[in-house]
Amino acid sequence: MLRSSVLPPFLRGRLPRSFALAALLGGLTVVGCSDASYITQAPDPQYLDGVAQAPAFTSLRISPKESVLAPGDYSQLRLSDESGNSVDPSQVTWSSESVSVATVSSTGLVQGVSKGEILITARSGDISAQHSVVVVRGSGESDGSDGSDGGDGSDVQITITNSQSILKVGDYSQLQVRDADGNKIDPADVTWSSNSTAVASVSAKGLVQGQGGGETIITGRLGNSTAQHDVFVYGPPAEGDGSDGDGGSDGGDGSDVQITITNSQSVLKVGDYSQLQVRDADGNTIDPADVTWSSASTAIASVSAKGLVRGEGGGETIITGRLGNSTAQHDVFVHGASTGDPDLDHIEISPGSSTLAEGESVQLQAIGRNASGEQVDIQVKWSSDNTGIATVSSGGRVSGVREGTTMIRATSNGVTGRHEVLVRSSAGPAPPSGEWNEPSDFVMTVDERWNSFDDLNWYHGTGMEGSVETKNGKLVWTYPTGMSGGHTPESPVVLHYAHGPYQYQRDEGVTLSANFHGHHSAVNKFRFWSDTNPRSYIGFFGYDDNQLSIGVNTGDWPMGAKRLRWDTPGNYASPTRAQSLVTRGEPHTVESLIYLGTPGNSDGWLKVWLDGVLILDFRNIGIIWADSPKPYLTQIHFAPVWGGMGDVVPQTQTLSVDRTYVSVKP
Repeated sequence: MLRSSVLPPFLRGRLPRSFALAALLGGLTVVGCSDASYITQAPDPQYLDGVAQAPAFTSLRISPKESVLAPGDYSQLRLSDESGNSVDPSQVTWSSESVSVATVSSTGLVQGVSKGEILITARSGDISAQHSVVVVRGSGESDGSDGSDGGDGSDVQITITNSQSILKVGDYSQLQVRDADGNKIDPADVTWSSNSTAVASVSAKGLVQGQGGGETIITGRLGNSTAQHDVFVYGPPAEGDGSDGDGGSDGGDGSDVQITITNSQSVLKVGDYSQLQVRDADGNTIDPADVTWSSASTAIASVSAKGLVRGEGGGETIITGRLGNSTAQHDVFVHGASTGDPDLDHIEISPGSSTLAEGESVQLQAIGRNASGEQVDIQVKWSSDNTGIATVSSGGRVSGVREGTTMIRATSNGVTGRHEVLVRSSAGPAPPSGEWNEPSDFVMTVDERWNSFDDLNWYHGTGMEGSVETKNGKLVWTYPTGMSGGHTPESPVVLHYAHGPYQYQRDEGVTLSANFHGHHSAVNKFRFWSDTNPRSYIGFFGYDDNQLSIGVNTGDWPMGAKRLRWDTPGNYASPTRAQSLVTRGEPHTVESLIYLGTPGNSDGWLKVWLDGVLILDFRNIGIIWADSPKPYLTQIHFAPVWGGMGDVVPQTQTLSVDRTYVSVKP
């Protein structure tokens, strides 16, 4: 099979139907052929009309890493390539190691059948990826043990099956517990504790009661096993919880509130429910009943006035919440009887965004889907919002013209898909880095290969838990077993300098160890923008062993404390979730480009790339206070703080950087 890595850029991806491709030693030959189909059997996914096609990827990844299901439950698998770009699940061949344990559809939808553990495989030619599926017994099944036989529980692995509790002050929620085989465990056999009894208490029998507004974690312990449960309480803030008392739901019109739906998505069967949770930009909980809710398709999912989503019919739709002038959206996937709507619902464009130099080009692909997520045959019309920046051919090939940003659109039957293109100037000498997204008129100030802290007189302290060192050309932080949350291993690493208000920074070879355990707050910090009191930072967001995605939390900027993620409203970038993911054990490149703006005004902007893909692009934001004595950046500041208070590192883990490159606009 011919891999895409041997093709020139203008041929990578899906080839036109009217071409066959042959790879010859010393070069490539493209040979025309007719469109006549002579195949009598269904072709392999790597072929189109019997003609060998170069796959648009050289490796595959499946997310999530593992599915734990009861018989009859579903899990929708997602595919991405080596660059994090989404791959259409219907473009590969799916297979199950044992259909008596779990089945998988042609679009990657897994269904549990009976107790067992198997592998699901996605394959395209000789490229494959596997996904582990564990099917536990249903509530009506038994192996002869009731799961609570009076032993000490030392060998039992427990799970709290409630996803979370959302309570008002005084309300109750009874926690349910199962072992690894799905057997029920009496909550009275578990030892319970609350991180904050001022927010929520828990009885000896696992009965949770809301005590005061805020968020806390309930922990259950049986033998050597522990499980945790998130609790959100609406009402007057609990004393000492750090709230300023405004609560985020003060009964006002909400016109100045920026809301976020904190559930990542809902995957439901017909008739199942999911309760949405809402927070403001400061992280305060908001009563979902204060939000106005709507569904893009009530035939797929309905939503109550209190934010309770119900699966109505098979398909995919979006739930929108509105409070004042702020809106937030939530994806819902419903498995079950299809709504049967074959019409085009939306258009996906791959890749999600592009960065080109003047004269470079990229081939886009447009895929139409109906409301059920099924692929629909479409003929699209391509257009560019600004042909002076980038043009697009009738076949979807985009070419950079001059420096700037524009939007490429693919339209069919009134439905439009969008793709943002950033074009970098190729005028003048190449930037010192020779690649990536550094503006051509920026000048290098730092190029640190991490051979020694003394190269540029980097500050680093001693005395905290863990260590930080330069080792074999890497900057390495080690988080030791038992390290407490809220700490940086040993100390931050800081270089004092004075440049601004523009700064480009690229950190290459950023690698989280394969066993990196996310803090239970889902916040794993990396580096800060700072003058004196850094609280705005890039981080890797995700808890425990769940997926980590890159994002930014703002703290001491006039725009307020906000969580900027790939899907945050107002993001001018259009990546997929897969493109924002940081894979443990693999090196990544993190780039940021920031303009602080003028003091007191909302005219700053910030961009963040992961492995060359634009993930965040936020504009017209307030970064510098009007009375700031230093309206510029004064530090390059690494401080990989592991979450907030609580939690401990379960096993020694590391974070390392190969190279740090910084440039500024003169």
